Amino acid sequence: MSSGVHLRPLRAGAFVADRYLVEGPLAEGGMGEVFGALDVVLDRRVALKVVRPGGSEEERRRFLREAALTASVRHPNVVQVLDLVFVEAAAVLVLERLEGQTLRARLEHEGALPLDTAWRFLDQLLGALVACHESGVVHRDVKPDNLMVVPARGLEPERLVLLDFGLGKPLRGHTPLTEEGAIVGTPGYLAPEQLLGRAIDARTDVHGFGVTAYEVLTGQRLYEADGMHATMLAVLTALPPSAHGIRPALPAAVDGLLSHALAKEPEDRWADVAALRRAWRTSWPAAS
Repeated sequence: MSSGVHLRPLRAGAFVADRYLVEGPLAEGGMGEVFGALDVVLDRRVALKVVRPGGSEEERRRFLREAALTASVRHPNVVQVLDLVFVEAAAVLVLERLEGQTLRARLEHEGALPLDTAWRFLDQLLGALVACHESGVVHRDVKPDNLMVVPARGLEPERLVLLDFGLGKPLRGHTPLTEEGAIVGTPGYLAPEQLLGRAIDARTDVHGFGVTAYEVLTGQRLYEADGMHATMLAVLTALPPSAHGIRPALPAAVDGLLSHALAKEPEDRWADVAALRRAWRTSWPAAS
């Protein structure tokens, strides 16, 4: 690892790039840490994401790609990149500060969401993924932990925001950052082709949507087994139990939509998220 690549641990009261006053930690992920900060120039609160101290050179390259991919997508349901600064040769990604809770926290607190809320959130997620794919980006890590529920404020309604493009990649023309066959991500939310080390495209996010939607609609994790290997086997072989059977209030068409999205072979899913969104809106009574 090169010296000077990683930023010293950030502390409350420290300044980054003479502009961002660190307020304290917000979250910690597998690769990076997120801190709350005040942009003293524009008098607004922001989030600072940095590579975890001691991380590898590959993590730094992945972080820089994450910054570029996130910045390339402009959509109200995708976290917004505000700046990228370098301190001590380390990159600091400046993001919009989102107040609220993750969809994971919401589900753990409430279980299956009310039908109107579930439809609205899932439609917003589909809109975010359409924007990603139109910008040439596949997220590859769609799951409740990477979605933020931002509460209503003034005239702005409650919304769902897609976070963390750390596993994202361009849909075309990229250099792999992990060894062939390496599995990155949470096994229960990965598509079969990710677990098998096969080619990734927009249909991978179709599967990610399906797994997330199943949990939002039923309150149950689709692929929850005892241990990583059992979970991976379930992803590769298990058919999803009927969501309508678990929650009869769901539209009957939901099972067909989810089965299509969760097909084990990519060619058996919707070719793109835009087509899935059209089917979703047509089949859900709340959309009319």
